[in-house]
Amino acid sequence: MLKETFGYYCTLSHTPFSQAKEMVVAALEEEGFSVITEIDMKVILKEKLNLDFRNYLILGACNPNLASLALVAEPHAGLMLPCNVVIQDRMGADGVVVSLQNPKALSTLVDNERLDAIAQVAEARIHKVLERLGAMETSEEDPDLESVGSISESQYPGKGLKKLFANRRELLSGIRDHYPSEGLNL
Repeated sequence: MLKETFGYYCTLSHTPFSQAKEMVVAALEEEGFSVITEIDMKVILKEKLNLDFRNYLILGACNPNLASLALVAEPHAGLMLPCNVVIQDRMGADGVVVSLQNPKALSTLVDNERLDAIAQVAEARIHKVLERLGAMETSEEDPDLESVGSISESQYPGKGLKKLFANRRELLSGIRDHYPSEGLNL
């Protein structure tokens, strides 16, 4: 298994593409993730550009429990959801490459401790998916949701976004003048 800053990668040698997809979906489900979207880039690139491309699937995996906690902790966390999983043919080699998004890499973009704790739990579950695929061994000490603590509605918007927008009020005033709708509170 190779870890990059934004994802994890493993190779399933001597595994047909369709079998790899089944293995990945099963491993995700064992860790509480559901595949809610599936984008077949081979089909899309053929239809849109008449381009022949290798097997390349982008799966949108969602753990509803973690997603709901993330959305309460940070209203704009939906920009980081679902967790993408890529399954692609190895170019010119036998087997497939599986890539899984690193939730912690995305959570670092927002200064929100609760979101970081949720991302840590999600990352531990992604590690377990990799373990189920035979790509790594995980530690016995995984973070749990109790470390996240309770989250209340009064935390809207996330403190990370408050800091981000605090210095942008002048730029956003033009939007307020152009869209004087109810609820736009800049």
